[in-house]
Order: sequence, then C-alpha cells, then structure tokens
Amino acid sequence: MAKNEFLPFGTAANANVLPNADYQALPARSAGFGSGVAKSEELNTVWRQGSTMAAVLGQFIADKTGQDVLDDGDLNSLLDKFKEAMSGCLIGIQRFTASGTYTPTPGMRYVVVEAVGGGGGGGGCSDTSADNAAVSGGGGSGSYVRTKIDNATIGDTAAITIGIGGVGGVGGNAGATGGDTKFGSLVTATGGRGGTTSTSSSSFAFIAVGGAPGANPSAGNIISSRGSRGGSGLFFNYSTGAVGGDGAPSQFGGSGVGSGSSGTTGSDGSGFGSGGGGNARQSSSASVNGYAGAPGVIVIYEYS
Repeated sequence: MAKNEFLPFGTAANANVLPNADYQALPARSAGFGSGVAKSEELNTVWRQGSTMAAVLGQFIADKTGQDVLDDGDLNSLLDKFKEAMSGCLIGIQRFTASGTYTPTPGMRYVVVEAVGGGGGGGGCSDTSADNAAVSGGGGSGSYVRTKIDNATIGDTAAITIGIGGVGGVGGNAGATGGDTKFGSLVTATGGRGGTTSTSSSSFAFIAVGGAPGANPSAGNIISSRGSRGGSGLFFNYSTGAVGGDGAPSQFGGSGVGSGSSGTTGSDGSGFGSGGGGNARQSSSASVNGYAGAPGVIVIYEYS
C-alpha cells in the first residue's frame, strides 16, 4: 500500500483548537497574527486547517497512483504525481450538430469521440392508377463510431463535418444517401442509404427494400458499426392495404415512420443519423415524396 507522509495535525476529539465559529470570527484569519504572543489554540486551528487538506490531498494521490507521497521537499515529483492522479477525469463535453472546428479544452490529454453519419431518406411513391399500388422503403441509418484519440494525434484543432440527412425520394424515386460525418481525417462515419421504391403495379404481394446501412466506418478502436437497414415497404392485397417501410433507428434515437395507404402519415428521422420513413399509395392516388433522414452528430468527451 502506498505511503502518505503528509499527516494531519490536531485531530483528536479533545484537541486544543478553536470552535469553528470562533475561528471564522478570528481577526487574524484575514489580517494575520501581529507581533507578540499568539494563543496556542489559535495557531493549532490554523495548522489543523492546512495540514488536514494536505493529508487528504496526499492520500488521494497515493490511492490514485499507488506511489508513495513523500514529505521530502521535492515539489516537482509531487506535482508529477498529482497530475498523474488527476488523469482520466472528464473535463469537458463538446457536441457538434453542425460542421465547425473542434478546439480542445486546456488540459485535455485524450478524447473519446462518438460520431454517426446522416440517415438515408425514405423512398417516394409514384402516382397509381385504379387497382394499382406502389410502396417504398425507409432509409438506412448512418454508421457509428466510438474511438479514443490522444491530444498529440489531434493537434491544435480538428475540422468537424456533420453529414446531412438524405432527402426523401421525389415521386417515384429512391431516397438520397445521408452525408458522411468526419472528425478531421481521423474518423469517418458514413451516411445511410436511401430507401428504394417500387413501380406502380397491380400484382399482389410485392416489396420495396429499405435503404442499406452506411458502409464500414473508419477508425473505431472502441466500437465500429455499420448501422441498420431501413424497413421494407409492403403490399399484400387490396383488403389489407399497403405500408411504407420505417426508417432505421441509430444509436442516438428513433427513426422515421412509414406512411400507410389508409391515409396514415409518416415522418422524418428523429434521432441523429436515423433514416426517414417510406410511403405507400393505392388505387388512383397522387405521387408522394419520401421522408428525410436525420443529420449526423459528433460528441467529444474530453479527459485530463
């Protein structure tokens, strides 16, 4: 067990010290003791105040580092041990929902970066004639990265690029792919793909596949994930109707909802990096656009 040589003074229950209220009111506490004789209980209180905090700090250093904390006058050694004891403390969190520049907080030794690419847009639906239907899939979610990077690798600043959410497909077109989210050149979380769309058809039981997840992200020495595929749009028959595929959720929240041929509305992606919902149309309905994917995000946890 590591040794701490900074010991408290005057801690016994019957120690000859001032009551706390008397010490707070003591004029010498701000002005200092004048020439002459100081009362022992006053000096004992001063020494206990200082030595107690020194003892607590010394024990903290010993416990955190496993090294002896010596009362040998070596200030540089003590300072180095204190810095080591304080390492690994969370000192800041920076979140980027728009592109910009990351500037490290002073004292940062390493960061843990979370990043997700933009979600893909849901597919749109073309107009349908009588006894025809069309469906589209939801957008895929962006890939996700969680990685540790030291301050020397980052440097003074790092450029932040936040991937936009893919727009929903216009009419009978597939949704757009979400943008890539980047932390300098060190991390890239790719965007999710857009949902596909079917042509208007009188056939029974067909689907439009949901958008694929973002491609494999770069970096990620803690977690590296491609995200999820969007839900497929489905049509079974005219009695059960048709439904657009839901967007894929991301690690940061829920996805867009696909609309139904019965008139239910869908929605854009909600959680960062999630996919937008797809659509469904049936029997002489006008074309409709898909729902947008959500933009990406970067969250930076800074440690001393």
